[in-house]
Amino acid sequence: DSIDSSSSAVVSLTTNGPPTSGIFVVSPAKGSALTTDFQFALAHWSDDADDYPLTYTYGYRFSATGELTPLVADQYASAWFVTTLPQAKDVNLTCVGRVFDRYMSYAEASFPVTV
Repeated sequence: DSIDSSSSAVVSLTTNGPPTSGIFVVSPAKGSALTTDFQFALAHWSDDADDYPLTYTYGYRFSATGELTPLVADQYASAWFVTTLPQAKDVNLTCVGRVFDRYMSYAEASFPVTV
């Protein structure tokens, strides 16, 4: 005699998503290397109430897919940042802003500038 049996289990997982629904703007969109002050602004980002506070990092790439050069050493508490940028010969710089929640999940946005 064989006994046929079956079992099942239900597992519910909750995952953390990154901040959403924000914008990233760099102003001005064109300037001179090492003299123009570029303002980076990450605005209107939101996340679940338990995921706050949000923190921010800023950087740039010499191409849209190149290596990120950070402009701040660690997450920054401010949604805006002012800096100068290096010369980018024959290419636009891609400025990058990242918005992190308290669990280190992040969203990344980019904005091209001419330097």
